[in-house]
Amino acid sequence: MRPWLPLVPETPTLPGRVLVVGAGGLGCPALWGLAAEGVRHVRIVDPDVVERSNLPRQVLFEEHDLDQPKARVAAARVASCVEGVHEIEGRARAFDETTVAALLQDVDLVLDATDGARTKDWVHREAVLRGLPLIHAAALRSEGRLLAVPSKGKPCLACLFGRLEEEVGRCADLGVWNTAVGTTGFLAAHLAARGLRGEAISPRYHVLDYAGGGSMPLEVRADGDCPVCG
Repeated sequence: MRPWLPLVPETPTLPGRVLVVGAGGLGCPALWGLAAEGVRHVRIVDPDVVERSNLPRQVLFEEHDLDQPKARVAAARVASCVEGVHEIEGRARAFDETTVAALLQDVDLVLDATDGARTKDWVHREAVLRGLPLIHAAALRSEGRLLAVPSKGKPCLACLFGRLEEEVGRCADLGVWNTAVGTTGFLAAHLAARGLRGEAISPRYHVLDYAGGGSMPLEVRADGDCPVCG
């Protein structure tokens, strides 16, 4: 077993409730990062169970967690390590039209840690339509991507790419570096914490090149004809 040490947050308590969609390679470090930032109210949703192939990059799971629901294992593991008051809830279900209302109830910010374009499009659209700020996190091969979408949804992910209706570009198909998902997940948590603190975040789409050791921030402008926020 890994030597899980107590996690002492940088701040005592950060108000606001975050919904993390996905408890995989991005979601695991994002959960840990939120706890480190002092976020005490987190809901994590994922319909999958822990598989052996997850263990190298999904850092909250161990071998004895195999076949257990990811969301519940991840929630329990982070909760057991955080010092102080906390509320972290794991829901082993899909984020879809039958569950979205309940999952977004009382949520102040959504962190998208899912895999696959179509799934991300759905999460993004539901957050924007409900006026919730969203942190978009993605990783593929040796790259990471980040975008903070404000509560008014302008600009949003669809302003850049339109609707992402085809399920292409999954990590299972194209591969991903362990460090890419780990670092991107932590950076997404930091963006989420900044949003909860009320800090102004520039509308930039960050392309992180872990192979080359560089990053490229791209300015994003609202599209008046955007199919989501327009």
